Amino acid sequence: MTTLASIIPHDQLEQWLTDYGLLAVFLMVGIESIGVPVPGETMLIVAALYAGSTHKLSIVLIVLAAAAGAIVGDNIGYSVGRHGGWPLLKRHGHRVGIDERRLKLGRYLFLASVMLALFAAYACLRWRPFGYALLAAIVVFFGLQQVDRLMSLRTDIRARAQVQSDLHALALPACRPVYVAGHRMVPLLAYWHDLRPKTILVQEPLLGAGQFVLPANPRVQRLSILDPHEPVPRTLRPPSGWREADGNRSWIAYAPTLCHFVSR
Repeated sequence: MTTLASIIPHDQLEQWLTDYGLLAVFLMVGIESIGVPVPGETMLIVAALYAGSTHKLSIVLIVLAAAAGAIVGDNIGYSVGRHGGWPLLKRHGHRVGIDERRLKLGRYLFLASVMLALFAAYACLRWRPFGYALLAAIVVFFGLQQVDRLMSLRTDIRARAQVQSDLHALALPACRPVYVAGHRMVPLLAYWHDLRPKTILVQEPLLGAGQFVLPANPRVQRLSILDPHEPVPRTLRPPSGWREADGNRSWIAYAPTLCHFVSR
């Protein structure tokens, strides 16, 4: 099914966020809550990434804007369903990728959460109990869930930035090639240490040549990769006789004893 959620690219969401800030979050979540399948949840994730990288938005304000959008959107959706009901959805639903068959299926699958207000009104549920339940759900469940979710995402972003900063600060020996434990490190080391990418190898080191840059602990290893299924060298420890050339809280560079050590 082709919907607005599938044709709006992430960079467009980020551009709206840059241009309109919290208003973009409010509108996207609100429109989704009305019943139009736009990427409101995706906008929340984009907003969290934007807040974590630029510090121009507050996570708490993002959640409040999303909660306000959900409340306003659900009430609009409820009013549409209450006064227009099934005929309105049948007549105009195809404009946003919803026909009668998909609408019926959506009662039991993913559209039920997006179009909750419409279905509640169509079922002739009075506004007062619906409104009370809606407010309770948004305040208790949506608020707490989104705050925890976005705070965790921001913490992860900051941790990954710290790991990359420590990799930048690492002083590497002069010997080549450089062996690493993940593909993510190749362009970073090549750029920061002025190395040719072909001299940075994602494999176990050969005895007597090169150096091995390893994460200081499993947490750094997890934060330094983008794809958890990425193949990594079987041995994440230096060969016998190699010694520590430089290290910090995130990374350790090992090299043979005869390697010439330099600092940047």
